[in-house]
Amino acid sequence: MKTKTPLIALSILAASALPVAAADAKLPSKSYFRVQVVATQDVHWSVDATAHACGSGVFHTTGHSESKSVVTTVGWQPVTVRRVKGNALFTFSGGNGEVPATGHLQRFGDQQTTVVTAPAPGACPQPIPTAQDCGTRSYPAGTKLIFEWNRPQDWPYQDDPTPLAPSLHLIGPNVPNQTTDMGFRNCPGERDDYMVGINPYPDPGSDSGPGALPLKLLFGKRKQFTVRGRLQHTVQGLLVSNETGYRKSAFDLTWTVKFKRLSHPGKPPAPLDPAPLT
Repeated sequence: MKTKTPLIALSILAASALPVAAADAKLPSKSYFRVQVVATQDVHWSVDATAHACGSGVFHTTGHSESKSVVTTVGWQPVTVRRVKGNALFTFSGGNGEVPATGHLQRFGDQQTTVVTAPAPGACPQPIPTAQDCGTRSYPAGTKLIFEWNRPQDWPYQDDPTPLAPSLHLIGPNVPNQTTDMGFRNCPGERDDYMVGINPYPDPGSDSGPGALPLKLLFGKRKQFTVRGRLQHTVQGLLVSNETGYRKSAFDLTWTVKFKRLSHPGKPPAPLDPAPLT
């Protein structure tokens, strides 16, 4: 049964919110910074699944992988932050909330499939041999990270607890030409390990989790400060209809965004072209 909040309690809550709203209203509407992002992520992936396929065939697959990614901005990047109707909007030199990023992904994995019950001869197509190509891949030129800021009441993701304070979060990285396999042709592991954080399905993109960032800090007078985020989460992978068992990925992400306040819009550094995917 739902309980009704007394009117006097609602009045007290509204009154307590007034000083914060009034203080925010007095803040400047625009701030300029140089920012630098450093995000490191470890992902442990594993699978233990039994599949019925090729008619009467039964196959058992086990595997595991470890991957580590490092994502940074391309040097210190200038950003303009605007306060619009209680929200903070980040605009980089491209005219939107995307900032040039670089870094690398390292993945090593192994997967084995054994035949529990052999199918009828010729029932399964012959696999195409592909050499294992685990190792290190650089993010391609044109990779971007997205800055977003939300209040608790506007938090866009439903799977995890809503932050208690207004927070910055990172989305991506978005890589050009949808090269989401990062060049791996045969290296088992978490498909989305190149992204920062988890994919909050059914919400689009991948999110880093929150780093508290109040408006009074963004639009105040402090010359420099750092926003920190930490995300530890285990995601259960999807099994197809003919499988039993599990697939899972454990994410451990740590990220920082350093802010240095400017008196005017800054200039972006020279573009950096990382090594192409191999």
